[in-house]
Amino acid sequence: MSAGPLRIEAPTDAQLRYIRDLCRDNGYTHPDAICSRWEAEEIIEAMRAGTYNPAPYCFPFEDAQQPTTASSARSLIRILPDVLAVLICAFPFVCLATGWTL
Repeated sequence: MSAGPLRIEAPTDAQLRYIRDLCRDNGYTHPDAICSRWEAEEIIEAMRAGTYNPAPYCFPFEDAQQPTTASSARSLIRILPDVLAVLICAFPFVCLATGWTL
């Protein structure tokens, strides 16, 4: 049984507003990027519990030449659906051009 394609859902507007409000009200550093609903919920729970650590969600722009593992992973997650779509669309044409068959 296949679970189907992996879908990463963007955070909702309500989640983003709530995080913004929690940051403003509690003096937290606002995350630079929130890539998924799951990540937004993780941030909200940590802020509510008082255990929020902004480091994994904030990128050190002073040292832009050295991307962090977190920023690299988030960048990959952001472009992954587009890359997969291009590969899936291009696959039949590559097969035709090379004469490769399944």
